[in-house]
Amino acid sequence: MKNALILMTRVPIPGKTKTRLETHLTPEQCAMLHTCFMKDIYETAKKIDAEVYVYYTPEKYKPLMRAILGEKAKLRPQIDGNLGDRMAHAIRERLDIGYEKCVLIGTDIPTIEESVLNKAFNALDSSQVVIGPTLDGGYYLIGMKKPHAEVFSDTFYGVDTVYESTLHRMTALGIKYSTVDEWYDIDTYFDLKYMIDMGRKKECRIPIYTEKFLKSIGMIDCEGEEKYGDYRSNIE
Repeated sequence: MKNALILMTRVPIPGKTKTRLETHLTPEQCAMLHTCFMKDIYETAKKIDAEVYVYYTPEKYKPLMRAILGEKAKLRPQIDGNLGDRMAHAIRERLDIGYEKCVLIGTDIPTIEESVLNKAFNALDSSQVVIGPTLDGGYYLIGMKKPHAEVFSDTFYGVDTVYESTLHRMTALGIKYSTVDEWYDIDTYFDLKYMIDMGRKKECRIPIYTEKFLKSIGMIDCEGEEKYGDYRSNIE
């Protein structure tokens, strides 16, 4: 069985990525943190039985994506349009070339576990769509066996009703769906502190690249304890 796993991401450019973290981190630090997220998620993704594709934007930064993920990474540019258009196109493109199942995730979930990704693919054995909610009312994962572009239509992304409105739309369309574990994405400084707290309590594993970077800017000390404050003075 052929599975495709899509990672959707912006290219980590200072001032253009993770900007909601700029309340406490510099634009350069935000870009470096996003780079670590991508690398950690990519390493997790490669452990499952699926071909991994990275859909990125802007297209002109392909050399930077190669430098981050390596020459073997399967890179594809995102199309123009809103987020729903871009996700629908990426899924359709993989399914149209013969993959039987396609799961798409973002790169704001560095702690995601391979067991969750495997669960998502397995859920498609009995469902048309699988979806994974985030704590803030969005979703971090969506998967399909056949393209259902209508699932993404008329959705305002970035608000706390995205997940529920998507479920309502699928119900109205008669699409059978399954859900997987609720997870948290990292958009704000509060989210970042939450991840560090969870790691300190051993309730999640902070992955290697992300943990190393957080240590380098003083947010985690060598013993794993969190240290919060103004990190603008800690640029390498």
